[in-house]
Amino acid sequence: KFGTMLRFGVGSGHAHNDTLDIGVFAHGIRATSDVGGRSSGRYGRPNCMSTYVHNTVQVDEGDFNDGPKNSTAQGWLTAFKPYGLAQYVSGAARSDSQPHVSDYRRGVLQVISDPGSDTSPAQGYVFDVFRVAGGKTHTWCFHGCPSEEFKTNARLSPASSELAKR
Repeated sequence: KFGTMLRFGVGSGHAHNDTLDIGVFAHGIRATSDVGGRSSGRYGRPNCMSTYVHNTVQVDEGDFNDGPKNSTAQGWLTAFKPYGLAQYVSGAARSDSQPHVSDYRRGVLQVISDPGSDTSPAQGYVFDVFRVAGGKTHTWCFHGCPSEEFKTNARLSPASSELAKR
């Protein structure tokens, strides 16, 4: 089985700073992870209220949902197109805590290249585009299983801020 999830909406109370977070499931495991722990940061895990511990984009090292308030961001579905072996979903969001961000949206295409069989798992890939306008520094935060197969056509550079190095 192979699946992709895009989380959007508003949260409060036990919710996380994960508006437009992506989840990928393949070969019987969750291939992306949410590395945040309880809001206190206890148990040796980063604080779940921090945007950088989710699979999303952080703007100017700030939290999109504004930390413990956790209800300043609203996300909504902009498209859902399930076409058999190719499925597309997109969402957009805004946040009162980052009014300078005028565009915060994500489009995700899941393509199943081989649906698999009883003896072989499905094969496929995810094409992920995150658009952000506003702010000076956009940090793409992604947490997944270690792999030598990670590929991107974007120019990547080592982390420059202490927050990004965490």
